[in-house]
Amino acid sequence: MARARWPQGNPCRLNTGQIELLKTELNRSLAAHGWDEDQRWTPARIATLINELFAVDYTLRGVSYLMHRIGWSPQVPLHRAAYGEPPPRPALGAMRGM
Repeated sequence: MARARWPQGNPCRLNTGQIELLKTELNRSLAAHGWDEDQRWTPARIATLINELFAVDYTLRGVSYLMHRIGWSPQVPLHRAAYGEPPPRPALGAMRGM
């Protein structure tokens, strides 16, 4: 019986050494790469970094596939509502109409 052949997509444009260097650079802070305003690696920033390091252009989808291939996943920080002090609870008697 013949095996099903699934489309394999395009080969990676970075070699093994370049991927290892990219991992090292991604583990450094964003400030080390000139991004001070936000501390999250976005696909656009990673594409820019890849272009600066290796002169290789990646689309945002290509960056997403590459990050998945090397074991990185998108991380969305949890945004928690900032409530000051919780509102005071009414006295038990006030709740019963007493």
